[in-house]
Amino acid sequence: MDCPVDKPEILLSLPSEGWIRVEVAHWLTALTHDDRFVLRIMFVRMVPYENALNSLAAKFRASRCTHWLNIDADNPPTDNPLDYVSADLDYIGFPTPICKRAAGKQLLAWNVQRLGGALTSVRGSGIEEVEAVGTGCFLMARRVAESIRVLFARDTDEDGVVTSGNDIVACRRIRLAGFGVYAAWDNVCSHHRELDLSLLMPISAEHQNERETVECGNGR
Repeated sequence: MDCPVDKPEILLSLPSEGWIRVEVAHWLTALTHDDRFVLRIMFVRMVPYENALNSLAAKFRASRCTHWLNIDADNPPTDNPLDYVSADLDYIGFPTPICKRAAGKQLLAWNVQRLGGALTSVRGSGIEEVEAVGTGCFLMARRVAESIRVLFARDTDEDGVVTSGNDIVACRRIRLAGFGVYAAWDNVCSHHRELDLSLLMPISAEHQNERETVECGNGR
């Protein structure tokens, strides 16, 4: 009689400010029923955000988990992110619509910097190697966290003003260490603030070209 094969262990983290969207809770329930893996679920409430992620990265290194799936409280994915475990990519993010302030305006874009560094409002397809992708929902291979002890930090100027967020810095460190950063365009996330920003992305794609973004209201 064959011995049962051990299932891969996955760290599933849900950092929050004490609440999560019901859509994320639904995904939590669905993921616990994915019998391909053993999930090690961690809720963390810690500020600033990079403290939460670095704390989780340390727990990831101390565990037996092969991959780390992070889902923010307001970033439910479209499809099951665990379907990407078999691809065993170094770091893959699931694109999320964001509002970014630039030139005194709130601009709508995906949280993806394509190779060359430009944010885009145009949705890609498939798996694309990119410069950076946000941390709202990502899947990381263990080798990345083992190779880079401090992944998440913010860059500031001489006045202490943030110039690059923790997601941009993390992706820069990952790429400098020789690993790949990818965006999974076939599994984008919703982003729930006052409204779900993903609902506006088709408007952006229709009316803007690769170098432009569409104005929106207040948001992160």
